[in-house]
Amino acid sequence: MRHTPQHQHTPAEHQLHALDGAAPVRAFAPLHRYGWTVLHDVAWPERRFATIDHVAVGPAGVFVVVSTTDPGVLTSLAPASTADPIPVRPELEEVLAAATALRQVLPEWVADRLQPMVNVVSSAPHESQAHGVLVCSTTSLPDVVASWPAVWAEWQTSVAVDDVREAVRRDLRGPRALPPQRPAPRHRTRARLGMAAGAAALAGSSVAFASQTALVAETAQLLSGLLA
Repeated sequence: MRHTPQHQHTPAEHQLHALDGAAPVRAFAPLHRYGWTVLHDVAWPERRFATIDHVAVGPAGVFVVVSTTDPGVLTSLAPASTADPIPVRPELEEVLAAATALRQVLPEWVADRLQPMVNVVSSAPHESQAHGVLVCSTTSLPDVVASWPAVWAEWQTSVAVDDVREAVRRDLRGPRALPPQRPAPRHRTRARLGMAAGAAALAGSSVAFASQTALVAETAQLLSGLLA
């Protein structure tokens, strides 16, 4: 089953996306109508303060996306000779590492459906694959992702979204550290010791008074019996 996108980008929209820092975020917006949830600046598991540009969860699985404005990514995928190997650019290495990190914190059934992607900000339509990474331009991204073969039902997609959110939230929290215990001021310590001593003395007085009262009552009862 394939989701056929109904929206075709006009040349004006292509130009709107091109060379715009906000273009990667806007490119994902049309995916909501196809049942996709997109998270931006996702915490990178096990890398403090590092983030993954985008994680999109939908009927086709999970897309882990790194965005770049460097058009050299697209030109590197078309070597001058077919005998020349396609280089592994830093963007490809980054998204592969991000996908690996996410796989380690997600349930297996979700991790198995992770697809790394490099999104290049460009007005020229482009879609290709290199070293297991899907590469597409910003203008092509909505149509490429929306038309990817579906593998999950709606309820499975919803559960996968929750799993991704929880995994990221857990990583953001990190290990819980207890606040350091500060020593109490010395004057407060003396006051507390004084209060404790006073309470002990009062308790002792109460016990002594109760004992004396019981003795007096017992003596009075004994005298009453002798005089009777």
